[in-house]
Amino acid sequence: MLADAAANPVFWILFGTFFICGLSTSGLIQTHFIPLCGDFGLAPVAAASVLAAMGVFDIIGTIGSGWLSDRYDSTKLLFWYYGLRGLSLVYLPSSSFTLYGLSFFAVFYGLDWIATVPPTVRLTAQIFGRVMIKQKRGKIINIASASGLVGKNPEIHNSIAYNTTKGAVVNMTRDLAVKWAQHNILVNAIAPGFFLASRNQGRFEGRKDKILAEIPLHRPGGADDLKGPVVFLASDASNFVTGAILSVDGGVTAW
Repeated sequence: MLADAAANPVFWILFGTFFICGLSTSGLIQTHFIPLCGDFGLAPVAAASVLAAMGVFDIIGTIGSGWLSDRYDSTKLLFWYYGLRGLSLVYLPSSSFTLYGLSFFAVFYGLDWIATVPPTVRLTAQIFGRVMIKQKRGKIINIASASGLVGKNPEIHNSIAYNTTKGAVVNMTRDLAVKWAQHNILVNAIAPGFFLASRNQGRFEGRKDKILAEIPLHRPGGADDLKGPVVFLASDASNFVTGAILSVDGGVTAW
């Protein structure tokens, strides 16, 4: 399946743009925004308030983007989304780095935070869904999160916007599984828990005891922990599995 998709140039275009999406949100702003504000003299609490405001506008932007994706060309939407994101990032260094000066950035970047997801998902379904329907077989593996299945302790993961969007992925997976079962297309999702990576190393070290207390296996996920579940869902071993949300979280959702 992956080989078939990789042969289509659209796959690489969507891969590249979504890589930019993740790099500029989780990889850039979510990780470095508060330290950057500190370098320009803005207190951490004030910077966190701006980041929280982005989260509010993110919910609005993502819902609005879903509405737009149902009615307008997704390629044109992505063009404007990435263009506006780029302009807001260009504007950021020249802002006054006060609550007032950053409000403009918070609104535009917040609205655009995960707004790229609905048109990207729609394009993926339209382009590759047609191929799978035509060949009367296919497997889709979505990446959800344990945060989309249960409420999270705000002292560990205080991100309503992220949890909301991952919850949407869970429900989309189940609904799409029912609708595409008639075409022999299996749709499942993996819901990872806390996995240790370079970008969350600092958060883990600062809250290690609280994070591990929520994980029955008492350790974070590692590099090899997702390989088996992905292979299972992509192989013939899961030919009678669809609409499943496979939690890979060390037992977090088993409490």
